[in-house]
Amino acid sequence: MRSNYTQIQSKTIKISATADAIDAYGRAQETAYQLSKKAAEFKRDIEFNLVGDRTTNGNDAAAGTSSTARLTANVHGQDAGSVDVINAAVIEDAGTVGTPAALSEQDILNLGQKLYDEGAEASVLMIKPADSTVIAGFTRSAVGSGNARQEHFVNGGRTLMNVVDVYISPYGEQRVVMNRFMKTSVALMYDPANWKICELRPMTRELLAKTGDADMHMMVTEYGLKHTNYKASGLIRYLS
Repeated sequence: MRSNYTQIQSKTIKISATADAIDAYGRAQETAYQLSKKAAEFKRDIEFNLVGDRTTNGNDAAAGTSSTARLTANVHGQDAGSVDVINAAVIEDAGTVGTPAALSEQDILNLGQKLYDEGAEASVLMIKPADSTVIAGFTRSAVGSGNARQEHFVNGGRTLMNVVDVYISPYGEQRVVMNRFMKTSVALMYDPANWKICELRPMTRELLAKTGDADMHMMVTEYGLKHTNYKASGLIRYLS
């Protein structure tokens, strides 16, 4: 059976009794305000952990030791059995390890065909911000030719549209989603139904031991990433 590890993620805040006692503009209590900020930061960290490039710790699953944290594999890493989370049959290489290349429409078509051949129905194409402008450029030239595609103005010619929200090919339809946390060398084509965040411990808040005249709060969760079908999602790798 395929497997992955769960990992623990936490954040702490320290609020003095004075900060909670005084009146502040725009908020009733400093503790509640700081916890709401940390909660948003917490969710961003989880998203980065699942799709970003964890350069320091690596993107593969790790059992952890007494000195290193346990890690869950992310979408472009390897699971606990050292097997790619996304099967090699649905990976398209834009370039090579030493020579990355720019995202092209042909890359997307090639990956779409690989997924279709495996019976997958990916509905989302997730890309880094720089690749959103590349895909927007698809409107100005057809793949394999220099023929211009349709361009138009709306609202009496005062608004220029230069974005692609949905990409439709012979192999299906995908929403184009830009993600600021996406690893810059990959693009992900996937069906959200095939990915799950498995929570061993839901996010909770714990009051830690009091330190002098301040309270310490910790937000903590333990979770792992699950890919229910290793050929249902695909990667474009080695992007510049």
